[in-house]
Amino acid sequence: MKRVLLLTLLLTLCFSLFAMSPDFAAIEARTALSGVFLLLDAEEVTFFRQFGYKDHRKQLAFDEHTLFCLGSITKPLVAMTLQNLVDENQRVGEFLPQLKSLAPLTIGSLVNHRTALVRDLTDLGLVDPYEAISLSELVSLIDRKGMGKQGSRYAYSNANYQVLARILETITGQSFAQAMESRLFLPLGMRESRALDHHVPEALAQGHSKNLQVLKPYHVSTLVGSGNVVVTANDMVRFAQAVLNGYFGDPYSLWGWNRGSFFEKPYLEHTGHLASGHAACLRIYPAEKQAVIILLNKIEPDITELADAMSAALFDLELASCNHASSGYIEFSLLEGRYRSEDGTELSVENRHGVLTILGAGLSPIFLKHVQGAIFYDPAHPLHTHRFVRMEEESRPNYYVEGLVQGNVFFPLP
Repeated sequence: MKRVLLLTLLLTLCFSLFAMSPDFAAIEARTALSGVFLLLDAEEVTFFRQFGYKDHRKQLAFDEHTLFCLGSITKPLVAMTLQNLVDENQRVGEFLPQLKSLAPLTIGSLVNHRTALVRDLTDLGLVDPYEAISLSELVSLIDRKGMGKQGSRYAYSNANYQVLARILETITGQSFAQAMESRLFLPLGMRESRALDHHVPEALAQGHSKNLQVLKPYHVSTLVGSGNVVVTANDMVRFAQAVLNGYFGDPYSLWGWNRGSFFEKPYLEHTGHLASGHAACLRIYPAEKQAVIILLNKIEPDITELADAMSAALFDLELASCNHASSGYIEFSLLEGRYRSEDGTELSVENRHGVLTILGAGLSPIFLKHVQGAIFYDPAHPLHTHRFVRMEEESRPNYYVEGLVQGNVFFPLP
């Protein structure tokens, strides 16, 4: 088994160079874990660890048949299933001529989230996430809602993939669940995985809150195409290895994936989150033929942070030091104001009735909890440390956001 890194989270010191084995205890000191963590290459699983229970209330253990919700990782699976059946320039109207607003949209615009469709009908109260609805009715509602201002900008939307799921049904003459089974799961030997419709199998891991309280599950019919696929850990390994071994062709040509880079190592990735208590991440490094799989039955912690931590372990990386010392207490009045990072991202820090609040375009407000000195953390993302460091006695401080592996610095604006 490959040697992996100890990722120790420190509140008062920035990361120095080190190369050890993963220390999940350091993460659990901040937040409880529940789920499975895997590292693998194209041939074998090189690391496996599990935490918690399938159902914490009943203390039911995970086993090899436990199903985990993929949430939005459903989307690239749908896109890849459609990839050999349609052309990205074909329009929705060719498959679903009864639709009016959606007819001009291309397959490519749906796959790449380049439409102006509503993010999710449940956001507007048009669909109850706890009640059954047919996919055809769901898509009809999306069509009747229409689109916002047209443009080519990226705008993530569950509705895009619900429409794609309906197109898949039309092309195959099968239900979405049947099409995914016959065209993806069975050919890969993913015999326990499925796209849920109305039946929730007993093998499905129960979703939990951050405090490990059992949460009421969404009705799976409201998630068809956008978040209703469930898998076992073993089946997820089969899928990841199929991608690594070129079963679907060049991994970088596959539809539906987000692309990023970790310490100059390009990857394909998609995450999934359900507020009913599930999170998942699949990160694939095609050049290195390595992958990270995380399947949680808990709403937090931040799964991208965990994927970074696992990636550092995967590549036995030495992590660069931030090279600054911890600061003593700083008056909140000195922390307030506008900040900008080197990549041009701007945000503001405000003192709202004694609560330090971070605000930014496209960013939900972050309410920081004071730890000590000029160190804070965000209870909603407990693996991040927020730190303010004064470089000169009379200046406003720099603002550092430090994750388990990587961080960012924001400099004060006049």
